[in-house]
Amino acid sequence: MRIGVFFGGRSCEHDISIITGVMTVNAAKAAGHKVTPVYIDGAGQWYTGRGFDSVAVFLEKGYKKKKIHLCPADRGVYTKRGRRLATLDAVINCCHGRGGEDGCLAGLLELSGVPCANGGVLAGAVGMDKTVQKRLFEHEELNVTPFIGINKHELEDGFFDAVAAVKEKLTFPLMVKPARGGSSIGIGRAHDFKEFFLRLDEAFMWDDKVIVENALTDFIEVNCAVLGSGYNVVVSEVEQPVSSGFLSFENKYGGVGSGEWKLGSGEWGVGSGEWGVESGELRLELEKVKNTQSNLTTTPNSKLQTPNSTLTPHSPLPTPHSCSKGDTGRYLPARISPEMSRDVRAAAKKAFELIGCAGVARVDFLIKDGELFINEINTVPGSLSSYLFAFDGMGFPLLVDKLLEIAVREYEKKQKLTFAYDSGVLRAHCRGERGVKKG
Repeated sequence: MRIGVFFGGRSCEHDISIITGVMTVNAAKAAGHKVTPVYIDGAGQWYTGRGFDSVAVFLEKGYKKKKIHLCPADRGVYTKRGRRLATLDAVINCCHGRGGEDGCLAGLLELSGVPCANGGVLAGAVGMDKTVQKRLFEHEELNVTPFIGINKHELEDGFFDAVAAVKEKLTFPLMVKPARGGSSIGIGRAHDFKEFFLRLDEAFMWDDKVIVENALTDFIEVNCAVLGSGYNVVVSEVEQPVSSGFLSFENKYGGVGSGEWKLGSGEWGVGSGEWGVESGELRLELEKVKNTQSNLTTTPNSKLQTPNSTLTPHSPLPTPHSCSKGDTGRYLPARISPEMSRDVRAAAKKAFELIGCAGVARVDFLIKDGELFINEINTVPGSLSSYLFAFDGMGFPLLVDKLLEIAVREYEKKQKLTFAYDSGVLRAHCRGERGVKKG
């Protein structure tokens, strides 16, 4: 297929998106597709270039690129002067955060008539807004931690209403987050109202809408990925990140070029490999993928599970990376009971279906004293959650094929609907106009 891979964007997750995009470009090439990489820079300009299959290119000054754009009802990719560079059969969206993950890009591609993997307009918008998705989940009886949403304009007359809402519905400590942020940027913990006001100011730097939640203590975090559309979905193995503390952006991605994040070389191209990601850059997602690939030889797993299927016993759990302050490791599969694993998968599937998602999404959960809370759904997860599906035997190139298959199927299904309606209103209006003119 002739496909586009979109990445970058005007988002605080811009750099992480580049890594996801480059990995996907190379995986798509390995699957035999003709790929047009589309990089969206921090100013929102769109570019393509021959070297866009390597992260290193985006660190160079003056790298070669062409400014491009799409047109309505046209699958072509055009240069600034109007020359057609490529025709797209489908697009994989690798843009994390605003402008890409939030449904904006999906809407533009829909107007251009291009099938898009990874959700749609509604799924992207709901998946991006933590307050909206949590209200939906709560209404549909998925367990969430107590929360409130605060809009910036509500504080114009002071903090009285916000303080009253916190006192009525929440208890310290609190987590304060930009409602439509990501990668832990702008997130902070507050132990009292003084810290709460400081965290609000920080969160409002990134969004004019904030979500405030009860901060759990002594919990474990788990997540899994969902692939498919409608009721035709599969759910990955459950992963358990292991950390010595709150996962800030620095905790997740700060080990640049040294320590456990510096892989040096390998199948996924860290260093000079075929996946195009060089040494010395952010590589949390790459670490996950590479480690999962190696685990395949020692930790066999059943095929991708549906939530109601019988789980196959796994071999002994791998030991996570040692966790010093600020470091993260993981258990895959998670160290939870089979019953809890089934509950996690079932809740992930329900969340995926509730927001109308199609493609791939990762759903994050918290477990406290045996109680499961859904934290959020990510409709464009880092590395497209390829490492979770790799654990179940589905390599990245095959995941790309599945995503494209879903995108085309959903597009063709929508095209079977009737859009035009001959109402006769314009003819009646014109007759009325002629009557007025004659009179």
